[in-house]
Amino acid sequence: MIAYLLSIAILGSQFGGHLGDHINAISPGPGGIMNNNIDLNGFYLIDTTQTLDLRSSTDKFRFANTAGSTGFTLHISAANTMSLLDLAGTGNASLTLGGSVNTPTIRSTGTQLLFTNAAGDKGWTMDFANNNQLRVFGINGSDGGTIMANSALQITGPFYMTGAAGPTGAQLFLTNSSFSISNGAGTVGFTILTSTADTLVLMDLAGTGDANLTLGGVATVGSLVTDTFTMDSHVPIGSASLGPTAPSWDENGSSAGLGFDADAETVHVSWEIPDCWLGTDNISLKIYWFNSTGDAVADGETVKWDIAYRSVVFGTETTSNGVEATGTVTYTQSGAGADGDTHVSVIALTYNHADQPLSAGEMVSVHFDRDVSTDTYSGKGIVQNFEFSYSATTFCTHN
Repeated sequence: MIAYLLSIAILGSQFGGHLGDHINAISPGPGGIMNNNIDLNGFYLIDTTQTLDLRSSTDKFRFANTAGSTGFTLHISAANTMSLLDLAGTGNASLTLGGSVNTPTIRSTGTQLLFTNAAGDKGWTMDFANNNQLRVFGINGSDGGTIMANSALQITGPFYMTGAAGPTGAQLFLTNSSFSISNGAGTVGFTILTSTADTLVLMDLAGTGDANLTLGGVATVGSLVTDTFTMDSHVPIGSASLGPTAPSWDENGSSAGLGFDADAETVHVSWEIPDCWLGTDNISLKIYWFNSTGDAVADGETVKWDIAYRSVVFGTETTSNGVEATGTVTYTQSGAGADGDTHVSVIALTYNHADQPLSAGEMVSVHFDRDVSTDTYSGKGIVQNFEFSYSATTFCTHN
């Protein structure tokens, strides 16, 4: 009976006939299940009205060669999930994409492919929403993903890393503390070392010698931009120009400087504002000083320092342009002082002063003195050093 039905089906297909919607292959087994093998040379499943439905009572479908010795098993291990197993249906199997005509292709109806472990809690997402771009995300398809290469990783096109919002963003992890960047031949390049926290070290390609950092550009000079940091320019007291009434030269221990103990005693200090100055905050003039030998500053006594200054564009403005800007600072001793105590007093030069606004490249000329008539310390305030302190985001070409 089975042979008869199969013959009808084969004849019907050969002569354009139609044999209903189903062929039921019935054997002595119960329930209409075919327990014997059927050898098919060219077997077509055609259904123009419904989705073809293949079912297995074991949730497994085995595909093998004629001898049944080589092949693989498709396992429906969970809802909407297909597992590729070995021929026995117990071990893993490999999926190889190949072809001699077209490039093997894996396609998704969306813009992402998800790869996870069996539990679905670890994995990563490949995103190809943009043409010729590969973006890597976490398993939810939106948070930052990680690519870790323990061997060679070759990228021939643009490589984009998209990380989660926040200070970390996309992250590149290395299995050691060095990262070499070179040409295709691996003969020219440099190495980045990450062995110290929060420190970038640039080395030669071998990772053993120094490397050069060159900043360049076509239209403008290149610059290295960083977070805002503080720069200091020291002006030794010996570089100061003495006024008509000069302070005396005094020493205390191993330190020496100009001692101020009268109102008329003045010095002049000049300083060019560097081109790397941020330009939107005040510049500080720091005064490093100490007291006279054997004359400690007593509790509550004061020392007052005054400045008057102009910011001049040399070659354009005169030395007396505008109204002088002024500044002052008063030091007050707290508790009993000691011989040789050192102090740092600070006066701010206002960057947007109405009479003397500051600009990079201008020369600041400072008239400096001590206001002895209003302070209370009777000894000398001995100035050893001046320092201009300012904010910057790049390194200066001159300072």
